[in-house]
Amino acid sequence: MKKKNPLFEIEEAKRHIELMSSKLGYFKSLKSRNSQIDALNAFIRLINSFEGFLNEKYVLRSVEGLLCGRLYSMMFVSVLENKGIDIAEIVRKLDNDIRYPAVKKEALVSFLNTENITACVLNNNRLPDQGYEYWQVVVDDLLNQLKRQMIWN
Repeated sequence: MKKKNPLFEIEEAKRHIELMSSKLGYFKSLKSRNSQIDALNAFIRLINSFEGFLNEKYVLRSVEGLLCGRLYSMMFVSVLENKGIDIAEIVRKLDNDIRYPAVKKEALVSFLNTENITACVLNNNRLPDQGYEYWQVVVDDLLNQLKRQMIWN
């Protein structure tokens, strides 16, 4: 038997909940109706818990991949610069990345803006029409695309 996608299973369970909820008005006995409501509420809590757990699993796996990539690049640069690998320094940098994402995002936007201006000056081109705000939108869009892929892939 082929294993189904858990996200598909969640959506299917939600459809069943909606179907069962729509039939609540047809119970003749108040006791039966309340029992069905309790069962539905338990089912809803279970689905919500499972969905949250599943999303965390995908996000954690993605974060682990990003951390490994960042560790690799930092260690690679340390070796290239003949500094040796300073684990404490790498951990401090990673900690700053995690604690201050807005600072990193602003640094990325500034870098892209500066690189764009530098390329135009070096190539004797006219300065670009897009400025800092343009690069903010580009970075936000890129981050949103990456977040969507991290959660669902």
